Amino acid sequence: MTKPKWRRWRDKARRRNRRCGTGVSAPSSVVASAGVGAFALFIACGEAGPPVPEASLADILAARGAGDAALQQDRLEDARVEYRRLVEMAPAEAAGYAGLGLTALKAADYGTAEENFLEARERAPDDPELTLALATLRIETGAFGEARALLDETLAADPAHARSLWALAEVE
Repeated sequence: MTKPKWRRWRDKARRRNRRCGTGVSAPSSVVASAGVGAFALFIACGEAGPPVPEASLADILAARGAGDAALQQDRLEDARVEYRRLVEMAPAEAAGYAGLGLTALKAADYGTAEENFLEARERAPDDPELTLALATLRIETGAFGEARALLDETLAADPAHARSLWALAEVE
């Protein structure tokens, strides 16, 4: 009998983590409840930051979920607190910085938004969503030329990226 897919992924991640020395692994109860989304926070070989204790993976996922929910409900202070917790728990991950950037953008704090988006892009330079978020910031501040360049970068990687195409229509 073959193992369920999530167990194969978990075992593969644990082997990789032992090989890379990141120390990140997911308890089976967290993987079972969080599903594939739990693997979005795994640190890949070569990009490893400080080790994250096994018990904190559930806390990391909870902080991200709480931050996302607060941001969607326009509870910006709650979102900022949760994303800061996320950054403290997983400083090598882009998600916390991206969340702080989105929170600042929603609050029209453009300087803070830019700082956080740039921090997030340092951690995940090939993520089109981060590039799109930075382009959105540029559109909001009236820097349409910079926004266009960022959108072109996103569309060069994925020509069918719908949200980038939509943003490009706003710029032109």
